[in-house]
Amino acid sequence: LPKQVMLDTPALDLLIRNPNRLSHNALRLINECEEGVCISSATVLEWAHWVQRGYYQLEISLDTFFEQIMQHWQLQLLPLPLEAYSLYTELPVVTAELKTPEKNEGNGKVRKLVHDDQYDQLIAAHAIVAKIPLVSPHGIFKNYERFGLKWAW
Repeated sequence: LPKQVMLDTPALDLLIRNPNRLSHNALRLINECEEGVCISSATVLEWAHWVQRGYYQLEISLDTFFEQIMQHWQLQLLPLPLEAYSLYTELPVVTAELKTPEKNEGNGKVRKLVHDDQYDQLIAAHAIVAKIPLVSPHGIFKNYERFGLKWAW
């Protein structure tokens, strides 16, 4: 088991709102890592973005909300080091190909999916620089393993 793990935004959301939807492995990592669970300050920024856009509605201020969940779940907030910003500028936009079935012909069409979520890239860069495994339900992070990301779900 790693000494510490970092949760991305969706993993944190699941931990807060519906921990039963976390994978067995994610729960094991969260509960058993020696030095605890952390989140990147980029996660707080992403959460603020979603609050600003109206996707999350809070009855308290964002800082109070995060203070409460950090205390309740015993999470550590890690500030982004400058090295993570530098790595962020070098990480490519991840693309994946998805083959969809064709109804009449039996031949599928290949669709190219582009994942250019700047928050995910910043969180990945932070986890790589900090050398902390990232817990996320998003399999797209597997594409950053070649840059040193340890991804788990």
